[in-house]
Amino acid sequence: VNKHVNLMSLENLAKIFLNLEMDKYFQVADWRVRPLMSGMLEYARNDSHYLLALYFMLIKLMARDSFNSQDEIKLPLTLLK
Repeated sequence: VNKHVNLMSLENLAKIFLNLEMDKYFQVADWRVRPLMSGMLEYARNDSHYLLALYFMLIKLMARDSFNSQDEIKLPLTLLK
């Protein structure tokens, strides 16, 4: 198990809940440079688009299952490798 994997990253949540592989190429780009490249704009659009979709999905999941502080979400073991 890799102890440095951020299981609650947007990328991993998208894999778990949306079955989506996100392209994180521009995550480490220099966002101060203007004008932004078209790939950077698409990256930002996708991040906000999927973040909103995940937000509503998780709210619905929590309401349905009435999660409390003692509940846990079981993540696929493949993410731990």
